[in-house]
Amino acid sequence: MASPFRIFRKHQKVMIATLCGLAMVAFVFLDPRILDSLSGGGDRNPVIAKTTKYGKLRAREVEQLRQKHQTLTAFLARLQQQVLQEGGQGQAVMMFERQVGPSTEENVVNTWLHVEHAKRLGLVVSNEAVNQVLRELSEDRLNTVQLTNLIKGVGVGQVQLFELFRHEMLALQLARMFELSLQATTPGQRWDYYTRLRRETVAQTIAVPVANFVDEIADPGDEQLKAFFEEHKDQYAQPSSPEPGFRVPHRVAVKYFQADAEAFRSPEVITDEEVRAEYEKNKDEWDRRLTEMQERRQKASQANQNLEKAVDQATGETGSTPAKSQTPESQTPESQPDATKQPNKEQPAVPATEDGAAKTSEASEMAEPAAEKPAETTDAAKGDGKDATKQPAEEAPKQDGEEGSKDDGPKDDEQKTSAVESASPFRLTALLQEEAAAAEEKPTEEKPAEEKSAEEKSAEEKSAEEKPGDAEMSQPEASPATPASEEATQPEPATPVPTASPAADASPAADSKPAKEAEPEDPLKGELGDAIRNRLAYEKIEQAFSDLQNVVLEYRTALANQLAAKVKGRKPKPVDEPDYEALAKQYHMTLGQTPLISPLQLADYPIGQSYVLDARQMFGQYAFQSNWPVNLTAKSMDLSGHQYLFWKTEDAPERIPKFDEEGIRDEVLHAWKMVEARKLAREKAEQLATKAREAGKPLDKVFADDKSVTVNDPPPFTWMTYGSVPMMPSQRNPPRLSEVQGVEVPGEEFMATVFDLKPGETAVAMNHPQTIAYVVQPQKFEFRTRSGDDVTSESVIWEQFTTDRYANYAAVAQLDQIQMYRAWEKELRDSVGFEWVRKPTSQPQQ
Repeated sequence: MASPFRIFRKHQKVMIATLCGLAMVAFVFLDPRILDSLSGGGDRNPVIAKTTKYGKLRAREVEQLRQKHQTLTAFLARLQQQVLQEGGQGQAVMMFERQVGPSTEENVVNTWLHVEHAKRLGLVVSNEAVNQVLRELSEDRLNTVQLTNLIKGVGVGQVQLFELFRHEMLALQLARMFELSLQATTPGQRWDYYTRLRRETVAQTIAVPVANFVDEIADPGDEQLKAFFEEHKDQYAQPSSPEPGFRVPHRVAVKYFQADAEAFRSPEVITDEEVRAEYEKNKDEWDRRLTEMQERRQKASQANQNLEKAVDQATGETGSTPAKSQTPESQTPESQPDATKQPNKEQPAVPATEDGAAKTSEASEMAEPAAEKPAETTDAAKGDGKDATKQPAEEAPKQDGEEGSKDDGPKDDEQKTSAVESASPFRLTALLQEEAAAAEEKPTEEKPAEEKSAEEKSAEEKSAEEKPGDAEMSQPEASPATPASEEATQPEPATPVPTASPAADASPAADSKPAKEAEPEDPLKGELGDAIRNRLAYEKIEQAFSDLQNVVLEYRTALANQLAAKVKGRKPKPVDEPDYEALAKQYHMTLGQTPLISPLQLADYPIGQSYVLDARQMFGQYAFQSNWPVNLTAKSMDLSGHQYLFWKTEDAPERIPKFDEEGIRDEVLHAWKMVEARKLAREKAEQLATKAREAGKPLDKVFADDKSVTVNDPPPFTWMTYGSVPMMPSQRNPPRLSEVQGVEVPGEEFMATVFDLKPGETAVAMNHPQTIAYVVQPQKFEFRTRSGDDVTSESVIWEQFTTDRYANYAAVAQLDQIQMYRAWEKELRDSVGFEWVRKPTSQPQQ
């Protein structure tokens, strides 16, 4: 009899090829869930979520959704980097990343659910819509070649990338359709939102803690406690939530070195010799930096001087009238010297400021000559100048103005002067320049060569003690009409004369002495030295972190070798942990350490608010990711400039405990009693409220003799607030519930109860976590202005409400809209029978 395998052996090549082809077709086209059921792999591919309309989602499908989401976020990261390189802002990419959310199981499953619902409603996203989004994200700065290279960089084709965008955009389109429906509000709703910011109350409260009644609740037994545990075992315990939770969150323990840049810049760490050595080593670079710093300082100083000059010029214009009007009528214009030298004699009389007398002198220079010059007559100006120059010492007080100044001189001259005083500073300067040019053209007033040289010598001596700006401003004041030597030899008046020059009494030796003593300061002790210290501090921190990283790495390697020896059955070598305290002291750092903490506890530690630059993540996101191994270092920095080198020392993944674990029953019993005791606390609060209603008096009057009751009288508060910013800012500053002194975590129930009452009425409201029942009694209500400083009437607020744009206060409705959005999502899940079979992970897997 022939063997039954004869036919198989005869056609084995054809049959094997056919079988392989069928297997390929099955793996490509058949649903993975069918293959799992055929292969018996259901245990290796468990169901994560299920619905009655869209089927089930198994672990393999959820992982595929998560990987696709990661591919899209990787493309967005590359796109943002390319846009920044092209000079863009990258904000559109950041917004889109925020909308699509993280690559967690919960997020990708919710997105899948929205996509399936959007398809059922007939929503579509065209290729043109995807292209439009890409143009917006790239800010129209990238061409086709650049986009193609970015797509290739993430390992997908253009069609696959479009499908990834289409998937996310469908979910976003569905959500936006519902959000648009929330924008419509009635006038009554808008008035309610408007007054939540503007209506203020003064209320009294009495706290009735729920914990006071826990001992009155009896133990219900294991059966009821187990049912309570099963109901809440998948939830996390949130301090601000009324719902209990027994799920243990992911916790990590971290050690870190904290480097303070200010400490590293101190002379104890970086000596002056190190600063000078760095300067000599890179002298060309630091000299260039010094030049840039000096240029910046000069520009800033010049800007300040220009501002001060403008102010002084305005002051000089208003103060020039008394000086002009003191010329006696008996003096003729022909007997007076040129008016352009008048400011030079008057300059020392101006009080010097911190920046030198030149600024104020220039204001006097611009004001007085222009004020002396009538609108069309130059001789009159010269006459005034002469009179001011040769005025006797006993007549000097008349320069201050006052007596007889209004009666001296012709009246028409006063009218012309007032017209000149009202001119702009630029016009006054032009008049001064015209007078100087006219004076130079007169040959009869030209000085001999000997007198010129004497005046130039005097000017040089004077410039030695003045600032460069003062000398430069005094040059045009030196007129060839009168030699400087004459002024220097004039006898000193018996009484102080405002026009006397302090420089005339000083000897040349005294003038030159300060110039010889003024030596240039060491540039390394100023801004340049600080810049060098900053660089050296950064380099020292980097070098210290590098050394410490090696220490932690050696310890990590030793632990790995110890574990390997245990696995192989050999005796492991003992490993001692490095003395991190001594290392921190050696490297001028501080050592920090946390116990096992959850993400909610990060705020208790300074490193919790730092940012991991390499990973582009906050410390909390980085520390609680699932694939960060123990004793592997990373670096972060906070807003205060502190740098951290940190590593994880212990990792406790999130888990659902067992009811019979040690301590779990006690925890469940306490939570159950707290929930049950809420009824007793509310009943006690209602009794107090009833007593207050019957008395018809304020709470502090009703319970004045009851020492067991404490009445809280908090400052006035509104329902919602923007905090310390103005009460009506833009929507970029979302409002929040006001804090009420003496009330722990007031929620919407508390605020709604208080602001629904009338003055003197009493009610009971729980705080948000429902740990305290409050008796509340508002005493009065007032309306506040936009700034919150003044009280106004309701009629005024109504008029403002009818004219204000809704966009100015629409953000107040956000809390209500969030609640409605969550209710819509819950309704969507209920309509398709959605259910989590296994609790999703809370952190993205990488």
